[in-house]
Amino acid sequence: MSMKTTTKSFNFDYIIIGSGPAGRAEALKFKKSGKNVAIVEMNKIGGAEITTYELPFTLALDFSRIYHDYTTSPVTKNTPHHFNFPTLTNYIKKEISKKSADLKSELENAGIEIIPGFAHFLDQNTIAIGDKKFTAANFVLATGSKLKPNKIPGLDHIKYLTPENVFKIRKLPRFVFVIGNTVVSKKITEFFENLGVGVIRNSKVSEVVEDRKSKIVYFTDDTGKKMVRVDTIVLATGSEPFLDYSLENAEVEYKRSGIVVNKHSRTSAKNIYAVGECANGS
Repeated sequence: MSMKTTTKSFNFDYIIIGSGPAGRAEALKFKKSGKNVAIVEMNKIGGAEITTYELPFTLALDFSRIYHDYTTSPVTKNTPHHFNFPTLTNYIKKEISKKSADLKSELENAGIEIIPGFAHFLDQNTIAIGDKKFTAANFVLATGSKLKPNKIPGLDHIKYLTPENVFKIRKLPRFVFVIGNTVVSKKITEFFENLGVGVIRNSKVSEVVEDRKSKIVYFTDDTGKKMVRVDTIVLATGSEPFLDYSLENAEVEYKRSGIVVNKHSRTSAKNIYAVGECANGS
């Protein structure tokens, strides 16, 4: 990746959009080479790795596996036991905040400016965040991915969980339907099953409705069409690149599968690069 320095008057040499692993690595690399660098992040520093996937899932699954082993062991399964579910979710929340704060300090101590907010391009050298504008000679897009849009009839009319908030609930449900056949959907299923929750995981859902009693899921399995009532639905159908920041204003070519880049991670705009899950080779 090019490391040229601007000869014009810009706020920064490099603005990195996204503070996940790829974005942080790029920011630290350019800062060490003497560039003036900023990172833009609309959520917590650390990106989805910290807030949605690796950290929260690791903490949740570690606890659920210990709990399952304790409650099923021949030595301890008949011993009275109890755990407070909000205590677990509060612990996960605190650990996310702590890790994010540590990463923020690391970046700030390196001399990288952190700009909170949602960025969208105005042109190849300018982004807007709220009512403020920032300019840079170069940009690196490291915005990761987002949950794929929901196309299941009825789901938009009810409350459901996603990988982003599944560990933020305050009450442990009795029966959960996990929609999806992904690595994440399997982890969510394991988490709830380890805690004694009834779980159905299926990706062939035809419709979802809700009445005063519960949520009703219509789906198909190997034995045919079925219907089940559940307390909670979790949508974990996979992800797609996050591209919602007016790339067309910067003349950056992209597809549904990601931002088009060459072998040097450069996009169709010569001063804009893309790395990580948002990028897709040409």
